[in-house]
Amino acid sequence: MRSDAFFLRTGSSTMVEGDFFSSAFNALTDNAPLRWQKRLYDQMRAGHLPVTCDLPTGLGKTSVIPIWLIAFASQIEAGEAPNLPRRLVYIVNRRTVVDQATAIAERLRRRILGYEAVAPDASKPLERLREALRRSTAVSIGEPIAISTLRGELADNEEWKADPTRPAIIVGTIDMIGSKLLFSGYGDGFRMRPHHAGLIGQDALIVHDEAHLTPPFSRLLWAVAEEQRKSKEPRPIHVLELSATSSSVGNGLSLSLDREDQDDAVVSDRLNAQKSLFFCEADDLTDRIAELAWKHHDNACKVLIYVRSPETAQEIVRKLKGRIGAQAEERVAILTGTIRAYERDRLVKEHPVYRALLQHDLGVMQTVYLISTAAGEVGIDLDADHMICDLTALDRMVQRLGRVNRRGGPDRVSQIDVVVEITEKNEKELTPIERAEASTRSAFEALPRRADGGYDASPSALRTLLTGMNEDQRQQAFAPQPPVAQVTDILLDAWTLTSVREALPGRPEVAPYLHGLTDDPPETHVVWRSELKLLAEANTSPQVLRQWFARCRIEVREHLHDRTDRVLKELQKIAKRHSDRPLHVVVLTERGEAELLPLLALLGRGPSGLAFRTVILPVEAGGLTNEGLLDGGVPNPAIDVADASGKRSRQVIRGIGNMYWHWPITDYKAEKTETDDLEDGQICTTIEEAAAQIARTHSRVVSQLIPLARPLEGEEEEAEVRYLMLMVEPRHAANETPESAGFVRPPTLDEHSHDAASWAERIADALCLEDKEETLKQALIIAARWHDRGKARRCWQRAIFNETDAVLAKPGSRGMNSRLLGGYRHEFGSLLEAAADSQVCSHLEADLILHLIAAHHGRARPHFESAAWDTERHTTVQNAQAAHEVMRRFGRLQQRFGRWGLAWLESLLRCADALASRDVAEKNQAHE
Repeated sequence: MRSDAFFLRTGSSTMVEGDFFSSAFNALTDNAPLRWQKRLYDQMRAGHLPVTCDLPTGLGKTSVIPIWLIAFASQIEAGEAPNLPRRLVYIVNRRTVVDQATAIAERLRRRILGYEAVAPDASKPLERLREALRRSTAVSIGEPIAISTLRGELADNEEWKADPTRPAIIVGTIDMIGSKLLFSGYGDGFRMRPHHAGLIGQDALIVHDEAHLTPPFSRLLWAVAEEQRKSKEPRPIHVLELSATSSSVGNGLSLSLDREDQDDAVVSDRLNAQKSLFFCEADDLTDRIAELAWKHHDNACKVLIYVRSPETAQEIVRKLKGRIGAQAEERVAILTGTIRAYERDRLVKEHPVYRALLQHDLGVMQTVYLISTAAGEVGIDLDADHMICDLTALDRMVQRLGRVNRRGGPDRVSQIDVVVEITEKNEKELTPIERAEASTRSAFEALPRRADGGYDASPSALRTLLTGMNEDQRQQAFAPQPPVAQVTDILLDAWTLTSVREALPGRPEVAPYLHGLTDDPPETHVVWRSELKLLAEANTSPQVLRQWFARCRIEVREHLHDRTDRVLKELQKIAKRHSDRPLHVVVLTERGEAELLPLLALLGRGPSGLAFRTVILPVEAGGLTNEGLLDGGVPNPAIDVADASGKRSRQVIRGIGNMYWHWPITDYKAEKTETDDLEDGQICTTIEEAAAQIARTHSRVVSQLIPLARPLEGEEEEAEVRYLMLMVEPRHAANETPESAGFVRPPTLDEHSHDAASWAERIADALCLEDKEETLKQALIIAARWHDRGKARRCWQRAIFNETDAVLAKPGSRGMNSRLLGGYRHEFGSLLEAAADSQVCSHLEADLILHLIAAHHGRARPHFESAAWDTERHTTVQNAQAAHEVMRRFGRLQQRFGRWGLAWLESLLRCADALASRDVAEKNQAHE
């Protein structure tokens, strides 16, 4: 599918020789840049980033992504230390389910990496881009840019957090990005929270799309930027708001259309796209909308329908399908935020209605209908011929209108029918949103009339309308915004205390600070997993469950979310169908705490037990339609899509004596005990050895092994055992679990320390991490040399089953038994050793060196628990003194470098450690 919605199609003759931007932009998009895009590039290239881009819907605001990338590469190519951020974080509205930013990012990657055919004259600028980006990174091989998207094969990709020097494009929602920025990443464990905060909160251009729709988040971003400015942080964020109805709270350079932009044919066509808007009133909203939609039945066109609720959308779908009959499935589609992401992505790729509306040059032989909720209002490049919708607030109506006749042209005229439900309420009885709707209608009725009697709803007319409204008029017509929860320095300090995992007074959840003090109904996420039944039968502990779902995390494609009251209703249906046997589920909190309990017990807690939680159901529970909607009446088992990316695999291992067999979790049946099923077993002395051997045959490593059934005391040695195993790619293990990832040939402590220091130096050089005496660079390198010295302890070597004389830095193929550590943390032992070294203590950055060592696995923010102490080599008094100094040191350094600045410095060592581990993992894999 093409995703060049915003760009002017042109031939190579428009390329100016020597103009790197024009040639690179053309190579990436097949189009010449518009005038406003050239102006934005010039500003970025000079290091003058605007704070707002105020452009009408449909003029290509998403092109800020390739513009930033080309400007950054141009600075590198010129031999300059880049003054543009290395990471572009693109934030889409939380209602967005199909986003243009993802399509743009995926296309850039294909072009830069040479995965997509290009015109001959595009090869040279792409090669220049590729080489410039590669020169900017510490890693000279592999992909020169990291991309993480909201959906598709790059969804939540981990590469952006593996190398802090690599340019990266990260697309996410307010919840995904905002929670990470505030050290509270949803689904993140305590180890990764400061890592994500440091990388998103430093050296990042944060692009807030459709910022006018989410003012509370805008205010949060500006508050963070101001805190960083006051704290003089090393690489503060820059906020860029994109909006069609700008009302930015930031001060600074703004980019908008100039008079000369009208000379661009594509701009003129889109600004003057012909749209006639009509109002009609109705007692029954769904009947009237379906009736108006049916009037387009014989015109072979694309019709877009917007309504507020999923229930209304589904009712209109039923009415239209009933009228169409046999071809209904191919001509009617629904887009809501309540469809599971896996099925939604499949619909976008495969369904003819989606293809028709997303590919503007694709004609239709018969009229097609897409019925959408707010999920299709923002961030999606729909281009319909006509639209029918209910009335909503002005800012949302502007978004809807931008999805019809998007490209314009003299021969294209769109009809927009706005259906208004008749109400008997008087002015005083109206709700705030109903008042906004009334004001919106009044505003539209002030638009000029067209010859056909409709109101002129072209982008040009809407722009004139908006610029002519004063602030009071905007507030009356725009959707009511919730009060903003004020961020204070005390709150920010509390959120940085990520090693305190328990509830902390004065540290609230971050949601109100992302979305405001809203009275929106709470939501619940639902996921289906094949391992749930096995975990329940084994009565797996909350601690093990938390670790399992942290490592085998729930991917974007698995999520289905809806209002809590709706989820509760459907779960009650599921419980009723399974009343003959208990059905267990796992409930995850936003902080990753896990609880296994019967579904009936969960339902007994009412809505409060489900609000803002993720409920993981066994696939046997059913409740998922073929379209990906939650329906408790569906008895068929749900499809488990957790491993759909192919990057990980869950296996069940069964052992009898020294013979072991294994099955993918989705194929496993407990009754697999017949001889025919057990012919391909393998002989191993231990379950760890069996797991490692199975993983090697799949070019994977063991990430976690959970016992499901073990012999009871006194049972025969030939008794059966069962285990649940997670296998992952070696690169993934090195990034996510560098401490416990198993290696065929594990490095010694000296080897790993040397490699980590080498990577630290390369990272520091790539980032130009220098001051007058280069003390920060030296501090990072010294911390890398010392960071794992605490592994030279008997308890740690015993935990990795090391029976050799060499001191190893990583476990072998049998993995690690962390229970044998008794709580000991090797980084605390490393800290004590480094603190006793005279050269470390005399260094100008001794405080920073010691903190980086202590914090490289996420602790020391601000504390260590006493179980982590190094009692093997140090006294209780020495341990206690060191533990107290850890907290004081954290406070000093956070005050000096700022909250995000310190987290960023920590992330540099963490990445050096992981890159060193990844090198070994890849060498091991190549050897195998």
